[in-house]
Amino acid sequence: MYLSAPKIKLLIEGKMVNSSWMRKNGLVQRESPQGRESPVDDKPYGSVSDGVERGPMSEPRVFGVVQLTGDHQQQEMTARDWPVSHLRDEMRYIRDVRDSLEKVRERMYGQFGGMQQSIQKLSQDLKLANSQKLYLEAEVRMGQAALDSFDQMNSSLISANIDLQKSLLETCQGRVGSREEMRALRASFEKTEQRLREREKQLIVAQAENRELKEQVEANREASARALREMNAKLQREYEEKLQELQRKHAQETEALRAQLEDYTCRLEEAERNMRLAEAKIAERDQRISEVERLLDCMAQEKGELTQKLCDCEKRLRSLENGDQTDSGGMKKTEQLQLQKATSDLKERIKHLNDMVFCQQRKVKTMIEEVETLRASVAQKDMYISELLDRIAIVECENNEFEDKLKYFMSVQSVTENKPLTKEVGVGCDLPSRTTPTLRSPSRLEYSLLQYTPMQYSSMLSSNTQQTATSPGEDASDSSPAQSDSEEPASPKSPVSELSPSNSNPSRSSPSRIHTPFMKLMELSAKYKVNEIGISEVN
Repeated sequence: MYLSAPKIKLLIEGKMVNSSWMRKNGLVQRESPQGRESPVDDKPYGSVSDGVERGPMSEPRVFGVVQLTGDHQQQEMTARDWPVSHLRDEMRYIRDVRDSLEKVRERMYGQFGGMQQSIQKLSQDLKLANSQKLYLEAEVRMGQAALDSFDQMNSSLISANIDLQKSLLETCQGRVGSREEMRALRASFEKTEQRLREREKQLIVAQAENRELKEQVEANREASARALREMNAKLQREYEEKLQELQRKHAQETEALRAQLEDYTCRLEEAERNMRLAEAKIAERDQRISEVERLLDCMAQEKGELTQKLCDCEKRLRSLENGDQTDSGGMKKTEQLQLQKATSDLKERIKHLNDMVFCQQRKVKTMIEEVETLRASVAQKDMYISELLDRIAIVECENNEFEDKLKYFMSVQSVTENKPLTKEVGVGCDLPSRTTPTLRSPSRLEYSLLQYTPMQYSSMLSSNTQQTATSPGEDASDSSPAQSDSEEPASPKSPVSELSPSNSNPSRSSPSRIHTPFMKLMELSAKYKVNEIGISEVN
């Protein structure tokens, strides 16, 4: 028999406890189906004799009044006593039944609210997962695949939960009408619950993986940040050290370059001064060479005249002389174009050296090579000048020889016949007449063209009105002081005096301070050698 509305009033140790407290603590009589009522002992737990209870006094007992209400509104009042252990068992059983009923009620009637809570929880989890996904996507690309699978799982869970909610609502609406639908709903509910459990397990696994990935990402980020900080600090130190070293090297190189530039500037200025001086000297040498060539032409003309006179004298004195004298000697003309080419090359080198001030360090080698080339060109010019000097000495010796022969023939002829006094005509100058044959002949330098400077000789040729009767001392005084100071006392030992056949004659010895083109060229060659030595010292 089922009890419709049981009400239990208990008296514990003489105190009445209300029904709310009993319901709260689970002190409700267990409902049993028909035929399964809980047995009630007719006999009391303990025996009573003489109004005194005889039984185990160690275990406490509980007395209560039970009011039963039947279908016909019949009420019965019974008094019972239970041991505390039995009451505890009943309370435990009632608590278990209540828990099971609450669970069943939650399952049957409260699933909609639970589903809403689960949906809200899932939506919150989804939002959290999405935010975590965005954060992880922004920070690290390593968890992209896991986050994509997590998004797919969340979307599938949302769709499954929506379908589950719809199915649950439909089943709840049709549950009242049919138990078969209820059973089908239970089966579908169990299936969906199983699927939900699986989804929850998958979600838990995904969350665990997500947490692990997040921890790994944080650890990797911290490690990478630490490594980056250490690397940045190391690189910063290395960069500062290298920067300081480079600054020191740059300062040292700057100082060295400044000193080298000053040295090069001084050298270049000195070389430029030397080159300018060499250019001026080369120009003067070109002029002197042209004048020497003119002098050579004049000497050749004079040689031709003397040769003609000699032939005439030989025809007259052929009967008196037994030996024949021949004239073997000539001077080759040199081309002035080669000297001009060398001069233009020298000017180009000087200009190139002036331009090399702007090239500083890189053009030093080229400058040295060009200086060597300049030295080679100067050496070539010195060789050419020495060749010209040798030729001049040879021509002067030949002229002296012809003059001696002419004087000899004239002295022999003057004995046989009396001839009027004649003048030896030179190229552009008149020779003084010989007054007495017994007088001592003056020095040959007084009548030679070598006593004139190139400018004096050109002025004499242009005017042709004056006769140069200046002494060797006066000719020497007309020269520049710098040239007279630079002449050495060994100038009498020139190749002219060495090659002259009358070198032993003291009357033909030239003075020590006579200005001749040959001596002038010797002085210029000595100066060029001094300049070459100075340039080599600068290099």
